[in-house]
Amino acid sequence: MECDSIITENNAGTQLAAPNIPDNRNVPKGKKRNKMFIDIHAHMYLYPCPPQDGRTQFCTPEQVLARYDELGIDKGIILPLIGPEEYLPQSNQEVLEICRKYPDRFI
Repeated sequence: MECDSIITENNAGTQLAAPNIPDNRNVPKGKKRNKMFIDIHAHMYLYPCPPQDGRTQFCTPEQVLARYDELGIDKGIILPLIGPEEYLPQSNQEVLEICRKYPDRFI
């Protein structure tokens, strides 16, 4: 099974997992890219917040978009942070607010 939307990261930097897929990160301005890349599992908080477990710091939408731009990712699907291990649960309203703020980038 071929998967052409996976991007992996290692100590040497970011690599496309499927080498036969065009690298969309360095497409000249005004030129159409070959494929749309969508991050199907993204977490973020609308505003900066303390680390979840004393170590894990979730990004703001602006930080996620900066990373998406570096990697050539077009859109992200936001999943709310809800679970027994979360001490700062996230409402669906916050996710909707992020999507309203950046309608062309988040779903």
